[in-house]
Amino acid sequence: YARPVQGLIRAFKYGGVYRLSPYLARHMSDLMISQALDPPHALIPVPMHPRRLRQRGYNHALLLAQDLSRQQGLPLWPDRLERIKHTHQQAKLSGAQRRTALEGAFRAQAVAGKRLLLVDDVLTTGATACQCARSLLSAGARDVRLIALAGATGENE
Repeated sequence: YARPVQGLIRAFKYGGVYRLSPYLARHMSDLMISQALDPPHALIPVPMHPRRLRQRGYNHALLLAQDLSRQQGLPLWPDRLERIKHTHQQAKLSGAQRRTALEGAFRAQAVAGKRLLLVDDVLTTGATACQCARSLLSAGARDVRLIALAGATGENE
């Protein structure tokens, strides 16, 4: 998560440059193809709390997941996971603070026996992905994996 990727993600996530979504999702799609993993039953975008969604106006992970769904021909299940706890913006928290803040932050609908792929923009400490996966596994998922555009360089760990 460094230049130039950092600038693209920031423009997409915070600057409202929606037209970057298909381009960014294409890189995720290429990664899925190169890894040759068993295809998931569905894509699950990392959800935003309704309050944060109102502030930002859109869920960037949902936009990526929609484009990735179209590119890969995979079902998209945006309503199977919801964020039920509002937290401070994760980018401003340390790894330990993120893990504590995110406990109990997500609730999943029944996904019995399904292989799922979480979609997000950046993997920093893994706290969000871990809590999302725990919720989905508790709801019966057989396997939960994550695809992200970028990984943190270490400054927030």
